[in-house]
Amino acid sequence: MQLDINTKKTQVMVINKWANSPLQAYTIPINGGVTSFDIVKSYRYLGFTINHRLDFLQTCEDELKFDNLCGQYKSILYSGNVPPHFKLALLKSHILPKVLHNAPVLGALMLNHDDPSQAYAAVGSKFSRLDGVLRQIAHHKNCTPVSAYVLHLNLGVLFPIAFLKAQSVRLCTKLINNNKINNNA
Repeated sequence: MQLDINTKKTQVMVINKWANSPLQAYTIPINGGVTSFDIVKSYRYLGFTINHRLDFLQTCEDELKFDNLCGQYKSILYSGNVPPHFKLALLKSHILPKVLHNAPVLGALMLNHDDPSQAYAAVGSKFSRLDGVLRQIAHHKNCTPVSAYVLHLNLGVLFPIAFLKAQSVRLCTKLINNNKINNNA
């Protein structure tokens, strides 16, 4: 097998959930000599940061920047002069798509986490501000879990955890169906 490697740009990430620190260097034999590659703790692939421990909580911290985006649009979201339908449209078209662009992968990581309740809590804490924004749009003063659910439904905004789970299952189903089609061909 012929494989071309740009040894100046290539880096290696060793996935090990239990090691505190990865190896320092990785060597392989190339063209009769030995070439060393730098070991990295994380890398970005298709806009998604993956770390060497496959740590969902860290990934959640890196990927879900809901508070940052809400801060950027704070003057619009919390203004009394902007109509609620415009705020909701902004939330649905600009904020949530940017935050949830990697929903299938995040959902798979969340469902595969050692402690699912801890993973759900991590996602829930990242979106705690979402309920506040929705209450402000709908002019609700307080919110119980049931009324939050009704508020999400009435405004047409999915709960983030439900959305991540659904996208993860959709991705897995698609991969399974593609595998069946390829095996039958």
